[in-house]
Amino acid sequence: MRKFHFIPMTVLAVMLLVVGLAAVAIAAEQQSVVATVMEDNVLETIEGDVLEVADTDKGNELLQNVGKKVEVFGQITEEDGARIIRVASFKVMDE
Repeated sequence: MRKFHFIPMTVLAVMLLVVGLAAVAIAAEQQSVVATVMEDNVLETIEGDVLEVADTDKGNELLQNVGKKVEVFGQITEEDGARIIRVASFKVMDE
């Protein structure tokens, strides 16, 4: 009778492992960047790189801070030679 409890528990453990690994993979795609919000919907990082800000609610909220230094957390992709950040969250570093 105990053998029957082993199979569902094993299946549950495998499912939890798969979900956990998927969450780690998604989080690994997110990056943190310190930059200054510039005109024309871009960020300039402290290294001098330029990132376009994706047109999202959070991205548009970030762009209200032109001239301010911010820490941005989001996913960076490259399209047609341009680096684009999809903002998940941000923090203004100075007021």
